[in-house]
Amino acid sequence: MSEVADIEGQLMQTVREALHAEVDSVDTDLLESSVIDSLAFVELLYELEVRFGVEIPMDDLEIENFRTIRRIARFIQHLRSGPEPHTTLSP
Repeated sequence: MSEVADIEGQLMQTVREALHAEVDSVDTDLLESSVIDSLAFVELLYELEVRFGVEIPMDDLEIENFRTIRRIARFIQHLRSGPEPHTTLSP
C-alpha cells in the first residue's frame, strides 16, 4: 500500500471518528457535500496535526487542499516531506 493510500485510510477513519461523518469516496467533495463546515474544518485541522504529527501554518491554508480525502492525504504527505510555503497541490 502506498503512503498516500495509507493516509487516505487513516483520514476516512478520522472523519468518521472526529467529525462523526461518513464519506463515500476519497474523491467526494467534503465542502459541497456538507461534510465539512467552518467548525468541522477547525476540528479537522486539529485532528490532522495531532494524528499525523504535522504543523499546518495558517499562512499556508489553501481550501483546495482540503476538498477531498485524496487532496488532504497528498497535502499531509507534502507536509511530511518538507513543504514550501503557500502551496496548492494540483488535484
